[in-house]
Amino acid sequence: MALTQKQQEQAVAHLDQHFRDNRRCYVCGKNQWVIHPQLYELMKLPLGGADPERSLIPLLVVECADCGHTVSFNAKKAGLLSRGGIGG
Repeated sequence: MALTQKQQEQAVAHLDQHFRDNRRCYVCGKNQWVIHPQLYELMKLPLGGADPERSLIPLLVVECADCGHTVSFNAKKAGLLSRGGIGG
């Protein structure tokens, strides 16, 4: 799902509030983060068969522009998804 301009602004505001102390990359030490322009899903691994609930976590992905180290934030907690699903 591609982020709208409003969602991109909300993502930046969320990162400014919660990813503020020492934003240096844990791997290379640079401070050059890129917010991916779309959301991703992390799916629960079904053990012993199919997962009828298909548990998913929506993610906002932030990547170090230098080394590629990736950090993710829950998109719901970042306010990027409405209760009914897509939107924000």
